Amino acid sequence: MDDKPAPDIVKWEIDYRRQKQWNIFSWCSTLLVAIIGGTITLRTGVFAKTAVTWDVKLQSLVTFAVVVLVFYTCLWIYHSDYRENEAIKHLDDNAKILLRDDRWGWTYSSRVVVVLLGAAAIVAIWIPIQLPVQ
Repeated sequence: MDDKPAPDIVKWEIDYRRQKQWNIFSWCSTLLVAIIGGTITLRTGVFAKTAVTWDVKLQSLVTFAVVVLVFYTCLWIYHSDYRENEAIKHLDDNAKILLRDDRWGWTYSSRVVVVLLGAAAIVAIWIPIQLPVQ
């Protein structure tokens, strides 16, 4: 008896992992963009009469949350990528040819984008923002 799972199940696993990687990336990047925009909006006072000032404790707490979010997201994407590669190993050569493998660099680049968005969020949290007084 062959120990390899059926190709249809393996292909489903690969598609599932790819969709999960995309969902993780889009979820995290949306949160990070919201943190960047919300931080800049609150600290500049664009939609309020006065800007909100954050003390160091709050800045540190939000920075810690961003770091945890970025780390966990990169770990989650890496895990899904690893599981996808494990599933690909179960396919025979003919099935691998049929499998459209256009993801080269996708998981790596998505992790880089998440890290860059995290860095931008940390910069938005810590850089002093002043709007010119009119």
